[in-house]
Amino acid sequence: MPTKAEQIADLEVAYVQFRDLFSMLPDDWFQRAGLGDWTLAELLAHMAGWYRALAVDLTAVAMGGEAHPRGYYEPEDEWNARFTTEARAGTAALDDFDMAFHEFYAGLKALNDDTYGPDGFGSRALQGVGLKHFEEHHAAIDAWVQR
Repeated sequence: MPTKAEQIADLEVAYVQFRDLFSMLPDDWFQRAGLGDWTLAELLAHMAGWYRALAVDLTAVAMGGEAHPRGYYEPEDEWNARFTTEARAGTAALDDFDMAFHEFYAGLKALNDDTYGPDGFGSRALQGVGLKHFEEHHAAIDAWVQR
């Protein structure tokens, strides 16, 4: 199992690669449809919502408390719908995404190293809301931008 530092380094690389897909797009592209039912702004709001939700749990665990129990964030579709309503217009969506990611990232860094084991909370959060989330949306955004 990779160490905490290795997992966080992987997340940093994935964040830059993901962000590079659309960071130079003009303002109006963030409101264009084409990512399933979402615009780019809504997709980024969806991701920002998950970052913020998990940042709360990460902070609680880092301070000796507990995260919400497994299953708390279900059904995911309801959370996704709630998060997308917070979409900001234009490149403000990217600013919000960046801010939320950095809250999540700070929470991950604040956790003890022992939370990064095979079933540790740090690893699960980093993998699920971080790396797998980037993987889930990367190809669709890449194809959409290339059109």
